[in-house]
Amino acid sequence: MSAVHGKAFEAEGRVFGHVMDPRTGTPTMGGRATVVTGPQSLECDAISTALLVLGSDWLGALGRSFPRYDAVVA
Repeated sequence: MSAVHGKAFEAEGRVFGHVMDPRTGTPTMGGRATVVTGPQSLECDAISTALLVLGSDWLGALGRSFPRYDAVVA
């Protein structure tokens, strides 16, 4: 599981997480929490962090690229 809470800050009424979007250099906005299940915990961790950046729109690509993994973006 990856999430913006715990290591986050609030500014102007919005919560920003500690995971940065490398495309923009700003905090992620794709989701507030992600959960990934699969056979390798290291890959689950990496995929869940990537999903914080990419958001739920990437779930279809996840299924094609990592067919043994399932994910939820909240």
